[in-house]
Amino acid sequence: MVVKVAMQEPGMSGLPMPSKNATVARESLTSKRKKVVQVQPNWLYFWVETLMLSLLFGFSLAAVWAGANQFQDWDHVIGWYEGRLDLDGYIPVDPARFTVHLTQQDIDEHRFTPATLKKMEDALIDAGVVLVTGGSIWTDEQLDELDALTFGELDRAKAAAAARGLTRPPWSVGEWYEDHEADQDELYEAAWADIEDSGFCKDCPYHEKKEKIHDLIMRDPMIFPKDNFSYSDAVSISYGRIDMPHFLNFSTFQKAPYYNRSDLNQLCETYSKGMKCETTLAGALWNFPGSFSALWHQDAAEYGHNEVNEVTGTLTTAIASRNLPENVGWVLFQPFTHDRGEWSHLVKSEPPNPGEPAGVTIPMKRGEMLFFTDTTKHTVTPNPTNVDRGIVYVLYGSQKWEDTPWHGTDPLISPEVREKDPMWRGPIHSRKEIW
Repeated sequence: MVVKVAMQEPGMSGLPMPSKNATVARESLTSKRKKVVQVQPNWLYFWVETLMLSLLFGFSLAAVWAGANQFQDWDHVIGWYEGRLDLDGYIPVDPARFTVHLTQQDIDEHRFTPATLKKMEDALIDAGVVLVTGGSIWTDEQLDELDALTFGELDRAKAAAAARGLTRPPWSVGEWYEDHEADQDELYEAAWADIEDSGFCKDCPYHEKKEKIHDLIMRDPMIFPKDNFSYSDAVSISYGRIDMPHFLNFSTFQKAPYYNRSDLNQLCETYSKGMKCETTLAGALWNFPGSFSALWHQDAAEYGHNEVNEVTGTLTTAIASRNLPENVGWVLFQPFTHDRGEWSHLVKSEPPNPGEPAGVTIPMKRGEMLFFTDTTKHTVTPNPTNVDRGIVYVLYGSQKWEDTPWHGTDPLISPEVREKDPMWRGPIHSRKEIW
């Protein structure tokens, strides 16, 4: 059954007819609702567009800022924001990880206490390098004696070089390098012509003659000064630098407090997990005004780069005998790259890359000591000052350690000069002769 409902006009069912005012109010309300429905979408679109433009503007500013600060990508930006990377993209290194402060007991007893040695060992295992600061285990008299010996030896080397007529020594690189670099090819060609005109190796086959002439020129200290400054008591290791590896020949270094210190032998033996250690070498490293960047390296032979079967585990101890400028050309390390470090897999002959631990330059004050392992990656910074940077080093390593033949055997300073030096106990070319 279908029920039909009739539609009735208002008032036909007995309901009262709406008044004229009610009708007008209803029409007004309906009109307002329509207006609201029409206006709301416009405001929504406005705010969405504003938000999108703001985000776009923000990203544009961020991109410009990132480019201005040489960020490599957004991962670099995020890493920097989170503190994992610095502005250059390297992992920041907290100095606290390689710094050990002396106690008053260390200073009073002039040696490292077991507690301090433990902190030094932990820093070496973690970072491969440790700076001992907050005072000194050395007395002022000891530091003065060390300073006089070190810088006095440089004066003797300079006098000996002048007596030999060496006009391009490493300590004068700032005076001659630019001219030398410009005329090296010209000097090489002129020397070649002079040797060839002299009738040298006249009947030799061409290739043999060529090799012999080249070898002669390579030994010319005027044309290749760095490669020809190699003596048992002074050897050029890079332009503007020399190593003096002969300080065990001085009586000062054949006795306490430098020779075979029990505390430093203990540190070496603990780090190397039981290797029997002793003093193996002593000398001074110099960085002269005008020097520039050197190659990255580790002190021990890197596997696969040569045929030397070298025992690793040697610790280098550096001692600052005087205060020097912070930009005088100190050593630059890449921490954590040693044999027991987190980044030991890195190639030691390459500079640090973004995403790796940052390089850390470690200046030293008078009396401070610096320790690093023979597998810690490092280099030397340029010396833009007018100050000679000399720093004493003592090596503690295996009793089976033997120095490799990396320099000449003839001394720069003559035996006649050495005979007048009451501290000299040489000439000694092997540390075994000391005892």
